[in-house]
Amino acid sequence: MAPYYRPVTSRCYVSTFRAICDSFREVLSPEVENSLRTVHIHQFLFFPAFQQNIPLMYELLKCWDSTEEGFKIKDQLLKFSTDEVAILTGLPNTGVEIIWHNEPLGGVLSTELKSEMTQLSRSTDDATVLKTFISFVVSNLFFPLNSLKTPRRLVSIASSLEEFSSINWAWTLREFMVNEFNRMATKLATEKPLGYINGFIPLLLVWFLEHVNVNKPTNPDSRPRFLRWEGNTNIFYSSEKAAHLVANLKENQIVYVLDGLSAEEADLVHADLTSFQPPPSPLKQKSHEPSDLPPAKKIRIKTSQTSQKPVHELPHESKEEFQSAQAFAQPEWLSHMEERMHNWFDAASSKIQKAIGDRIDKIEANLRRVEGKVDDLQHKFDNHCLQCTVDPERTTAESSSPTTESSHETVEQPLVKWKRLRKFTPTTMDEQPPTTTEQEATPLGDESSPIPMDEQPPTTIEQEVTRLGDESPPITTMQAPPSPTTKEQSPSTSTKEQSPTTKGKEIVPIEETQYPTTTGKAIVPTEDTQSPTTGKEIVTVSSQTIQDIRSPAQTEMDYPGKNFLAPDMQSFIDDCLKRYAYRQDVVFSSGNVILTRRDIDHILLDECLDNFHIDTCAFFLDRKTKALPEIYQPYLYVSPMHRILKSYNDYTDLYIKHIKKETLKRTNLLIMPIINNNHWTLLVGRLKERVWKLYDSLPNPQHKEICVTVVNELYIDLRKCFEADITKWRMNIFRGTPTQSNSFDCGMFVCKYMEKVVLKDKVDWSAYKYWQNDMPRYRADFAYQILLEGERIELNNVKKRIESAAKAH
Repeated sequence: MAPYYRPVTSRCYVSTFRAICDSFREVLSPEVENSLRTVHIHQFLFFPAFQQNIPLMYELLKCWDSTEEGFKIKDQLLKFSTDEVAILTGLPNTGVEIIWHNEPLGGVLSTELKSEMTQLSRSTDDATVLKTFISFVVSNLFFPLNSLKTPRRLVSIASSLEEFSSINWAWTLREFMVNEFNRMATKLATEKPLGYINGFIPLLLVWFLEHVNVNKPTNPDSRPRFLRWEGNTNIFYSSEKAAHLVANLKENQIVYVLDGLSAEEADLVHADLTSFQPPPSPLKQKSHEPSDLPPAKKIRIKTSQTSQKPVHELPHESKEEFQSAQAFAQPEWLSHMEERMHNWFDAASSKIQKAIGDRIDKIEANLRRVEGKVDDLQHKFDNHCLQCTVDPERTTAESSSPTTESSHETVEQPLVKWKRLRKFTPTTMDEQPPTTTEQEATPLGDESSPIPMDEQPPTTIEQEVTRLGDESPPITTMQAPPSPTTKEQSPSTSTKEQSPTTKGKEIVPIEETQYPTTTGKAIVPTEDTQSPTTGKEIVTVSSQTIQDIRSPAQTEMDYPGKNFLAPDMQSFIDDCLKRYAYRQDVVFSSGNVILTRRDIDHILLDECLDNFHIDTCAFFLDRKTKALPEIYQPYLYVSPMHRILKSYNDYTDLYIKHIKKETLKRTNLLIMPIINNNHWTLLVGRLKERVWKLYDSLPNPQHKEICVTVVNELYIDLRKCFEADITKWRMNIFRGTPTQSNSFDCGMFVCKYMEKVVLKDKVDWSAYKYWQNDMPRYRADFAYQILLEGERIELNNVKKRIESAAKAH
C-alpha cells in the first residue's frame, strides 16, 4: 500500500490551540474575560478542536474560483464573503481594514508565543495576560505562517486593546484567506506542488459544514456559528470519501445563504434580516407573452421579519375568488414537463462547457509545449553566447593559480564568472562577428601544481597578454575588419609597450595594447586586403576602448552596516573605496576566485551574493578550521560552480578532484551550497549518519527537489569514491535555524550556516534567532575581511618583488 501523501499542509492546529485555551481559562480573571468580550475574541477560547481534514480542504481548494472569489460546487457559486466570516466567527464587520502580509516578518515566532501561554499564571498581571493571549490568537489561529513568524505590526496591534478593537478583523481574515486560495489555485492550474497554505484554514471547514447539509450541528442555537459544531470534532474524510462527497452533492444539500440569522448576527454585519433571504428559484421565469387564459388576481405573500421559517398568509379576498384563481393554475403534468426540459438544458449546457474546457486545456497544453521549445532554443542560444563571451573584468587575473589543497576544500575557481557574463566586443571590431575556432577548447582552471596564494606575482596587461599567447588556443576567435582610420601595419612592426604603472591592482590603460586571439593564423587589420601570415593573430585595442569598459564606483558610501564597525575598520573601508575607484578593479584573488570592487558594493549595499562570494567565505572558513582543528570537524567543500558549469554542459572535475575515497573516510561532513531560482540553500551530508540535512533560510519543501538533483549528479561523478549509494540517504529539512525576512540575505545566511555546522560541539540554534537583525554588521565585517586580505596579499607580492630585484642585482 502506497504511503499517504499530503497534497497541502497547514500549520494551523486547532486541537493544540484548544488544549492551551482550556488551561488558560483556569488562570483568567473576571476583568480579563470582560476585556476579551469587549474586543470580540472571548469566543475563541471555545473554538472546537477539529481535525485538520486536509483531504476535504484540498477538494474545496480545487473548487475555488479566483475571479468570482467563491467556491463553485455543482456548477453553483458559493461566495466566501466578509459578512459570512463575521457570522461564522463572531467578529464584527466594521473598523479599519489592514493588509499586513506585505510587510516584513520581524516579530516573535508563533512557537514562542505558544510557550509563553503555558507559562502564564494567576500571579501574572492582567496587561501581560491580555497581550499574550491576543498575540497567541493572532499568530496561532488567525494568521499561522509556514515560517512560524509573526509580523511586527500584528504584535504591535496586540499590545493595545484600543488599536486591536479598531481593526476590521473579519475583513482582514477574509482578505488574507482569499489571497492564499488564489495562490493555491494558481499552483493547481500550473500543476505545481501546493506546499504550505497559511491562515485560518479550520474556518473553511466551518464554512463547509454550514453550507452543506450533510452533518447536523450538536448545538444548533449556539452563536457564533463555529460553536454549533462543538460536538462534531471527530469529523474526518479520507481522500476517497472527500472526493466522493464533493462530487456527489445534491442540490437540496447545498445552502446558498446562511439561514436562521439572529439579531446578534445581524448587528455584526450591520444588515437587515430580510437581506439574507434565499436566492430566487433557478427554474425558468414566467413568460411575458400574452396568454389566452383569463387573468387571475395576484396573491400577495407577506414575509415574516423573524428568524423563523417564512409564513405565507392569504390576503383578505374571499375564498371563492382564491379558488377561481387556483382553477387556472398550471397543470401538474406541464410543470413536470417544464422541469424535464430544464434538466435536459442543464445537461446539454454542462456537456458544452466541458467540451469547451477540454479544448481550452488542449490549447494551453500546446502553448506550454511551444513555450518549452522556445526556452530550449533560448538556452542553447545563451550557451552559444557564453562560449563566445569575453569578460572584461577578468583581463587582469591569472587563470591558473590554484590554492593549496587540504581536507577542507579550497578549490580554484574558473576565470569566467558565469552569473555575470556579458557580450564584449572592442569598438574596432563592431562590423564583423566572432568566428568559432575548429580546435578543441581547453578546460577551465589548471591542473598544475599548487602555488601558494602569497607567492602570486602581480598581473599587468602585458604579462597577461604574454601568458595568454603561450597557452593553448582559447574558445573563440575575434577578427578585426579593415578600418579607414587605421594605418597599415604588419606583425613585424608591432612591438610591446613597457609595463603600465599600477596602483594597487587598478588597470592603467596604455595607448596601443595588443591582444592575441585564439587561432594559429594572424589577420592584421589594414586598409587594403592583406593575406594572412603565420603566427599569433593580433587585435589592436586602443586605450579609449579600455576606458569605455571601466565604470567609476562611489568613492564615499554610507552602507547600512557602517555604524556596527569600529572606527579604525570604518576608516580602512573608506580608504579602500577611494583606492579602488572603478567597479572593475580587482580587490581580492585566490586561485581563480576573483572579487572586484563591484562585488564589494554588492556585499555592503544589501544585494544578493553570487558564487564567488560564497567561495570566498569558504576560503576564510578553511583558514579558520586549519588554525583551530580542536574546534572544527573535518569536512569537504563542493563549490556551487561545479553544478553551474554542468548546467551549461561544460563538465570539469576541477571542483571535485579533491574528493577521493581516502579523504571521505577521514571526513565527517560534505558541504554543498546550492543556488536555484536566485535562492541560496546549504546541503550538508553527514557521512557517518548517512543522512542529508538541508539548511534553508526560507523553509520550503519544494527546495528539496533541486537538492535531490544535485546529489544524483554528484553521485554520478563520484560513484567510485562513495562506499554507499548517497542517493538513497534520507533528506530532511533542518528545523529551528534562523530564517530571513527579506529577499536578498539568503547568501549571507548560507555563509553563517557553514560557520556553525562545521563545529564539533552541538549548536544551539535558538541563540542565533536574531541573525536577521545583525545582517548589516555581518555584511560589513565580511567586506572588511576581504579588503584586508587583499591588502595583505598585495603587500606580500610587493615584498617578494623587492627581494627578487635585490637578488638580481
